[in-house]
Amino acid sequence: MPVLEDAQCEVFAQALSRGSPPRKASEEAGYDDPCGEPYKRAARPDVADRVTEIRRARDGDVFADLVPLILDLLDIARFCRRQGSVAAMGTATRALVETAKLMRQLPPLQRRFEDLPPEMTEEEWLAEYGQPGD
Repeated sequence: MPVLEDAQCEVFAQALSRGSPPRKASEEAGYDDPCGEPYKRAARPDVADRVTEIRRARDGDVFADLVPLILDLLDIARFCRRQGSVAAMGTATRALVETAKLMRQLPPLQRRFEDLPPEMTEEEWLAEYGQPGD
């Protein structure tokens, strides 16, 4: 996405991308807004997309690092659940809470159907995987 056409809005998006709350970003951009306007502006699709683009350009693909961490936290939760103690269940609960927080940071899955492999015939499946129970 190119730079926003409205220069003031671009400054606002840049401030949001650095982590400024909407009201502070609005002040940095020179807006004189009533209370709810900075939040409405931040929620606009063009602004939100620009903020995401700026962050990705600056930070790279940070999401690739989250997946192994999420999987490790899930392993910890499974291990603790098998222990059966109250302390272990507390640890499992904390691991699951952290997992949920990290998963909210991941972008939504946007898999396109053309990326899927073609469906296998029964003969192809049997040749690839063998008979069930083998």
